[in-house]
Amino acid sequence: MTSAHSTARASGLTYNEAMTTENEAARLAAAQARLNADLYDENGIDLSLIRLNMQLSPTERARRGELLRRAVVRVAEIGRGARQQSA
Repeated sequence: MTSAHSTARASGLTYNEAMTTENEAARLAAAQARLNADLYDENGIDLSLIRLNMQLSPTERARRGELLRRAVVRVAEIGRGARQQSA
């Protein structure tokens, strides 16, 4: 990693501005590492999707589940229709 002095000289920033930039970059990198570590559990389940879903109200989760169910039924009907036409 470059020093704040060389960063400041190269970019035209003051030393304090360069230090702030480096500290922000380090904080962002640490936050990204924590986020990546928390994405999946030991079984490979994507925890971010569970967290996102839990932010919804129970009514909204039920509504989304019903939309998904309808989409699955529609895809199954299309598949059955295609198989019947080809037979």
